[in-house]
Amino acid sequence: IVRHDRTMEQIVFPVPNICEYLTEESKVRVFTTTERDDQGSKVNDFFQQFDDLYNEM
Repeated sequence: IVRHDRTMEQIVFPVPNICEYLTEESKVRVFTTTERDDQGSKVNDFFQQFDDLYNEM
């Protein structure tokens, strides 16, 4: 995130412990296929994958 003083601020999202039950293949798929071009598309695209990921866990 770019702050008002034009410095960068890193935001870190913790990964819940339940995600340990995902296969490595699923983790890689989420990382490589989630849209990252627009700020809003990241979250929307991730949540579209949520049901499948939750069922796997």
